[in-house]
Amino acid sequence: MAIDISKNKKYLKYALVPLIIILIILFTSPAMLTSSANRLLMHSKYFEKQAPFTFVIKNKDLKAIQQDDFVLNVKMEGDEIPENIFIEIDGGSVPAYKREYSEFSSHF
Repeated sequence: MAIDISKNKKYLKYALVPLIIILIILFTSPAMLTSSANRLLMHSKYFEKQAPFTFVIKNKDLKAIQQDDFVLNVKMEGDEIPENIFIEIDGGSVPAYKREYSEFSSHF
């Protein structure tokens, strides 16, 4: 009842094409396969859709002197840039003002 590999060697060329494609994807962008596998393995966990942008904080130092204003400079990167952003602090939200196309700043 064992499989005779010598009879199936002629079909090996058909199995190599998908295997090569999977290896190319694995080496070029492994997150494509691993993130999908994580979602399948943890099927009861809720996965939120990833935002089409990221925040890049432009400030070199995030320290402030007490009772002085602090200016937070943020740059947005990604496919879609939001029109407005708000910074949440202690349960409240502070609007950030648009300086350029993808750069915002907020005063605290």
